[in-house]
Amino acid sequence: MVLPGGSAATELRKLLKEEVADEKLRTKALQLLERTIKEERSLQRSGDGNDEWSVAVLGDLHLDAADMQMHNVARTQIKALLDKDVAPSKSRHIVSLGDIGAYGSAGTTENFEFTKKWLQGFEYPCDIITGNHDLEGINEFDTDVANLAKWMETFGKETPYFCTEISDKVLCVGLSTVRFRDATYSSHEVFVDDNQIAWFEETLKKHPANDGWKILVYTHAPIMGSGLRV
Repeated sequence: MVLPGGSAATELRKLLKEEVADEKLRTKALQLLERTIKEERSLQRSGDGNDEWSVAVLGDLHLDAADMQMHNVARTQIKALLDKDVAPSKSRHIVSLGDIGAYGSAGTTENFEFTKKWLQGFEYPCDIITGNHDLEGINEFDTDVANLAKWMETFGKETPYFCTEISDKVLCVGLSTVRFRDATYSSHEVFVDDNQIAWFEETLKKHPANDGWKILVYTHAPIMGSGLRV
């Protein structure tokens, strides 16, 4: 939209006044035009300065300590892209969508600790949620609850979900799957428990879109019952 530039808005005003015979309709159209111009100018102003941000989203890393060459190359490339973003004040953030361990080491304390150190190599703030394989440490943990507790402990999390304001009125929100052994249908399902859903609904209420909030929501895959498909 080019309305704030002046010429397009002037031409549209002239057209409305000359071609729209109905006075009420013409008045309403002109009011809508003025409101659109005002909102567009507001959006342009909000794009200048500290509300600029970038998020690098990492899915299914499946890190294997014995085979890290491609992962390390990818980390270097992603970091380079974030480093060269134009504004020095621009917010940069990392989000990992889970499934961090290679098959055979997934869901283990060893892999959690290894992945934590690898993610720190980005040198940017990082949030993380679980994927189904992050609760796959069946030889180390007897229950999903114990497996999840070790994951949270390793990554310094008090809850399996997160909410981070990465820029002015911009939230990154993540919800974790919390069952693998106890999965009803498949160990690949993403099950978000009632506590997380209740927290998520409350978070949305506290940060309404009509107050200018933007919310980015992350899960490992579509949540069971959401109706979304991959």
